[in-house]
Amino acid sequence: MSALHGAHKLYEVVKKIRDGPEEIQALQDQARLLANILPKIRDVFQREGDSTSSALLIGRRIITDLKAAYLGHKETK
Repeated sequence: MSALHGAHKLYEVVKKIRDGPEEIQALQDQARLLANILPKIRDVFQREGDSTSSALLIGRRIITDLKAAYLGHKETK
């Protein structure tokens, strides 16, 4: 490994450490979003059964929740 290659690897490690809190926050946000969406998906399947209309309802709901989470996340930055 050349010195330049080693320095580049070290830079990558340091950058990951610095970016770590932001990446962890993003993962936590995604986990919370999934925790909110999964019960809604379960509810739709219990009400509607396993059908195409269920899939469409779930898809719309997921898109709505993702948009709301994205817009809320952008406003907090």
